[in-house]
Parts: sequence; structure tokens; C-alpha cells
Amino acid sequence: MANIIAHMGAVLVSCAHILNTYTTYLYYSMIHILYKEIGETPLECLERYSAPLGSAFGKRSTYAGRLDPIAEGLLPILTDSDIERKPEFLVFDKTYECTSIFGFSSDTLDILGIVSNRKAAAKPKAVREGISNLVGTYDLPYPHYSSKTVGGKPIFKHAREGTQNLDIPLRKMSVKEVEVKYIYEMNAKVALGEIELVVGRVRGDFRQEEIIKSWREKLESQSSVLVAEFSLRVTSGTYIRSLVDKIGEDLRTGALVFRLKRTQVGPYGRETLPRTGIQYGVYGM
Repeated sequence: MANIIAHMGAVLVSCAHILNTYTTYLYYSMIHILYKEIGETPLECLERYSAPLGSAFGKRSTYAGRLDPIAEGLLPILTDSDIERKPEFLVFDKTYECTSIFGFSSDTLDILGIVSNRKAAAKPKAVREGISNLVGTYDLPYPHYSSKTVGGKPIFKHAREGTQNLDIPLRKMSVKEVEVKYIYEMNAKVALGEIELVVGRVRGDFRQEEIIKSWREKLESQSSVLVAEFSLRVTSGTYIRSLVDKIGEDLRTGALVFRLKRTQVGPYGRETLPRTGIQYGVYGM
């Protein structure tokens, strides 16, 4: 084993203080597959892992894809000479586990947004059909709260500033596989409690107080909400929020993302992460 490590030019770094007990094996140059937690921004996730390692993490780094604040899952980071491989990573398919609430919409298309009035009640059979029929390619607008720039400014900044008549560009988004797992009624108080917890974990100015207030107004008088859990594999650059919103629009009920977990990025998945813990994986190339 020692000869193999020496041959690969590897450096072994013990990091028992990372995530309490994990020991991580690092190689120069490196592709880091991090696990972003709910509430973190990609930058906060990167800093959480890189700070204890210092230069051993890599002198330079870049994201190879991002995740929304309420999402969790695999976040590829390329360092040093592997930064040149970013175009390769940006075309990888991605797999997600998504939980959506039907009967509501928000300005962010997920729970981290101001929720609008409840729409028509969704029927489980119609929801199942709507999700199952999602395979295909669509030209959908970027979410109003996204980092895509229009006129040199991110769309989310236009949204916060109340820019009127903004021409939101379309993006081609494709769903290659989808599997409906569960559709059920969730107690509204349970749903509200989770929303409050998740929104409360997000740091920075994301209108948290206003968002929680809007959810309380809509859910405190409800007994339950219809929830669907499903997995899907999509092409790179596809916004799951946009797809869920499309389902809600097609059903005329409204729908938004409740939970979102990225489980696969190209060849990198949970099964390839070290058995010392799924929170961190590093690949020497």
C-alpha cells in the first residue's frame, strides 16, 4: 500500500477534527466531493472543509456546480491543476431526491420564499401522473431567485430590488429518469415546524422573518398538506425548482421544493465516498 501511495505522489493527512472523527486521504492534485449541509451556502461548505486543512486542501479552488441554501448533498470542488477539468464536470448529469409540497407556490419556487395563497387542492393520482410524465426536454425560465445574470446583475438582485418587466431568459432543461416514491398527506404543523427549522438554519439576509411569517399565515389554519417524494436524473444546469414549478402549473395547483438532496454527480455518488463517513470524499487524479 505504501508503494502505491508513493507512486501516486500522495500525501496522507489525518483530520480527526473534521466532522469529529473522520480521517481523510488527500492526493495532489485533488477533486473534492464535499457534502453540503442544509442551510449552508456553497462558500460556507467549502470553508468548513478547507479551513482545517489549509494549503493541503489546495492552493486554488472552484465549484463544479452549486446547490441552493435549503438543499443538501454532493458538491464537487476542483483544486489546483484539476481546475482545468471544470468544463468536464459542468456537463455531468446529476441525480436528486426531491420532496415537494403541492397546493402552494413561492417567489423562490421552494420553501425559502414568500409563499402565495393556497391554490386548488392537488389530487394524489394527478400528482403521480404529473411527476411520472416529467421525462423530456423543456425551455424554462430561470428562477427569479437565481445567480444567472441579466444586464450584468444576478436575477435575484433584480427580484430583491423589484425590477419591473425583467426579461428572464430561458434555459434548456432535461429530465432523463424519474421515479415517484411516495405521495402522502403531511400534518401541517409538522410541515411548518420543518420549514421554520430549515429557514432558521440559513445564514445571511434571505428575508427569513418575512418568509416564516408568510408560511405561518398559510399553514396554521390547515390540517395537512400534500407531499410527494421522487428521484430524478437531469442534465447539468437543470433547476429542480423550475421543474417542480412546471408540474404545479400544469396541474393548476402550485408546487414548490420542500427538500432537495443531490446524490450523484456524473460518476461520483454516495457509494464512492469513504466508509469513514459520507460527509467527505476526495479523489486523486
